[in-house]
Amino acid sequence: MIIDTFPQLDLKAAILLDSRNFLISVQAGASDEYLSSLLIELRRQEAILIKNEGLMLHPGVWRILVNRFANRKNYEVIDTIG
Repeated sequence: MIIDTFPQLDLKAAILLDSRNFLISVQAGASDEYLSSLLIELRRQEAILIKNEGLMLHPGVWRILVNRFANRKNYEVIDTIG
């Protein structure tokens, strides 16, 4: 039985959390720049995961993320909290 090390588990958890945050941000009407930065960070994390473990996100997950980004409503929510 192979047990994952903590950094690898943290990376997998970070990818799941960032994917979730991306989808929530799309629904909330986040800016293009913010959403793009989240996608770039997900790509970076996936590259590290590929390098370390040979694992990657399923292409269907990327399709969902990119389609949600492309088909979102075109309005921004202005953050008024300090």
